Amino acid sequence: MFKYMQRMGKSLMMPVAVLPAAAVLLGLGYWIDPSGWGGNSAIAAFLVTAGNTILSNMAILFAIGLAYGMSRDQNGAAALSGLGAFLIITTLLSPETVENLRGITLSDGQRLAFDRINNPFIGILSGLVAAETYNRFHKIELPAFLAFFSGKRSAPFNGKAEMVYETCHAIGLSSDDGIELLIHVGHETFNLNGKHFKAHVKDDQIIEEGDLLLEFDINGITEDGYKIESPVIVTNSGNYKSIVVSAAGAVKKNDKLLEIKV
Repeated sequence: MFKYMQRMGKSLMMPVAVLPAAAVLLGLGYWIDPSGWGGNSAIAAFLVTAGNTILSNMAILFAIGLAYGMSRDQNGAAALSGLGAFLIITTLLSPETVENLRGITLSDGQRLAFDRINNPFIGILSGLVAAETYNRFHKIELPAFLAFFSGKRSAPFNGKAEMVYETCHAIGLSSDDGIELLIHVGHETFNLNGKHFKAHVKDDQIIEEGDLLLEFDINGITEDGYKIESPVIVTNSGNYKSIVVSAAGAVKKNDKLLEIKV
């Protein structure tokens, strides 16, 4: 529990860190136009509005910051989950939605309560719920028919990324014990000139098993007319007694693909 609260405290500091920026913007605006607070100066109005925008959206910043900071791998997807959770909660608990779902008419006091749902506490709660949900489910493999959402290639061993192709569709690896591997994503995808691909390593970078190497948009690749089947080739196969293919076709993360015998 203590470690959890420590992580939560550090995560809260991310959205809190923008408060000085809001204070500076507001301070400058009020200094330029101390009596009109922006009513007499366009520059002051711009600064005051910018500062108030940060303050009025602190709930969203808390949701994003907590979700990102509390996720185990601090992935951007967790931050988006925090934003999504906040938007869902505030939309479902808006007065109009509550009246529609319950088939009732809220009193003025009840409407006032639901109108205040957009607050930092709800932002913090949304971020924590989103982070826990992300931590629990982010490694679950989607069914094959949903695989178009994203694609990733992770390092199969400890070693080095020898060469990352400029178009990011292929990568050459070498393991610490001498295995040389070429991973090629799709068929003839070099023609995409890097479209739909993103490399997370560079030439001669040291890698560890499980490190993210490449990301790519499977849906985008197939929509552009290219097949997504990805060959994995041992380029120094002559150095080994035998190479047995353990899996082919559709595979999942951590599936054993090859067995190499010295």
